[in-house]
Amino acid sequence: AGYVPLDPAYPLERLSYVLGDSTPVALLSQRSVQQALPDSDVPLIYLDDADLLDESVSNPMVSVQPSDLAYV
Repeated sequence: AGYVPLDPAYPLERLSYVLGDSTPVALLSQRSVQQALPDSDVPLIYLDDADLLDESVSNPMVSVQPSDLAYV
């Protein structure tokens, strides 16, 4: 899947199942909900991390194909 929403209010068992079933390559989250997330080997990227402030805000120059996933 290209995008799988996870609600931190869901039971921990449900979140674990969704993570295991969808096999994501990364999990985007916020530190404020860290304790509500299950333990996982999925790399965690905190969107409120100060290190991200140093990243470029411009659109990446990436070639896309009609078969690529998109979230609209």
